[in-house]
Amino acid sequence: MDTPDLLHRFFKGIGAEREAQMYLGLFKKGKPERFAIVEIEDGLSKFSINLLAMHLAFLSNLGLYPVVVHGHGDAKRKKLISRKSIEALGEALQSAIILHGGSAEIVSSPSITEGAEKKPAVNPIFIDRLIVKKKIPIVASLRYISKQIVEPMTAQEAAISLARVLKPRKYLRIRSAGAYRDEKGMKIEYINTTNYSDELTRKTDISDLSEIKELLEVLPARSSVQITSANELLRELFTNKGTGTMFRRGSVFEVHDDLKLLSRKKMKVLIESAFGKKLDRGYFEALEKSRDLTAIYIDSEYRALALVRKVGSAHYLDKF
Repeated sequence: MDTPDLLHRFFKGIGAEREAQMYLGLFKKGKPERFAIVEIEDGLSKFSINLLAMHLAFLSNLGLYPVVVHGHGDAKRKKLISRKSIEALGEALQSAIILHGGSAEIVSSPSITEGAEKKPAVNPIFIDRLIVKKKIPIVASLRYISKQIVEPMTAQEAAISLARVLKPRKYLRIRSAGAYRDEKGMKIEYINTTNYSDELTRKTDISDLSEIKELLEVLPARSSVQITSANELLRELFTNKGTGTMFRRGSVFEVHDDLKLLSRKKMKVLIESAFGKKLDRGYFEALEKSRDLTAIYIDSEYRALALVRKVGSAHYLDKF
């Protein structure tokens, strides 16, 4: 089956052709190694692994190669995780992806080593090489301390270490339960990590909110962390609403009545990006002299702004 037919069948199946086409275009515009990281929950069932492999094979046929990070496949085993059990899951996943017509390869060289203060150090070169070869890189949650010493890690620890370096647009965690749920069992669709309350962790099954918040703080502003099940991976990637729980770093807006405390350089970049053309030379100087500026609403990280000016008794948005 060729790619156009594959796309048509998929888009028709999820009933979101425009959304899917838009996201596909966005994903292909960026650097391929920064498309997505897929973290597989430790102990995910064989059935879910096979479902996930089918979806990953589909992505590779679209020319998308997420970095897949896995731990072990034994849901009952909580301690004494061996290197052998972790590597066995990687081999099973690779075989399943290929069986479903996709392209994948295990990253055989160390991607995660022992860094300063015994923190994981990431070398993405081996991952990049596989993506250039149009293969999904499969990374085991192993930390190479030396040629003789290799320590198991959790899939979450390994995936977050990679994300801090690769800075993906999407970070997806695949878990058996799928989306997080509240105390009533209702799905939690969206969490803004900028202004959540501590009550959220007490009344939900979310146990790693602080880790997700810290990760989003070092990822690009557009990045998101999404929690979903193996069966819903594609819908999570290619639709606006998805089916899982999305975490985003929200905005903190400030209000100013003049330009004194603001970076004109950053504002200029933002305005030009929004309007798709160069800002008139001397715009800010003229704005100050006019004395009709009443308010500037701006995101603290210069991701959005609105300039409000007054003409007579009316207020209007000058730039937004």
